[in-house]
Amino acid sequence: MKNQKCVLLYTTGLVLSLLCAVGCGRTYRFYEGPKLRPHQVAVLQKVNFLWNALESIDGKAAANAASRIELLPGEHTLILRQGGEGAQSYTETVKQIFLAGHKYSVFANSVGFDNKKGSLTFPRIAIQDITMQK
Repeated sequence: MKNQKCVLLYTTGLVLSLLCAVGCGRTYRFYEGPKLRPHQVAVLQKVNFLWNALESIDGKAAANAASRIELLPGEHTLILRQGGEGAQSYTETVKQIFLAGHKYSVFANSVGFDNKKGSLTFPRIAIQDITMQK
């Protein structure tokens, strides 16, 4: 019964994340000043919806409702949270060099369930350059 509740909570969270991502197609500029051309910025896209929250970029709160985030080129530190709040969550800090004109996506393997511990298991989160992928 406990396993079913965890799976139900995870599934509900995943569905809500998908609905928000589909309905919230905004682009957020994570820099100040005038809008730059696409070849001058890096774009972080939410393609894999297994991660729930982008908490911050370079220590500043991130816009979770955005499906695309434009960043200036260079190294950025992202804090990503997966699985909601509390004991069932997983947070990872990722440092990544972003190149101008490139598109990136956050990827994670599937979330599993550890029967011995009675809790969800979370994968390592990675950011991949998807510029050349079709």
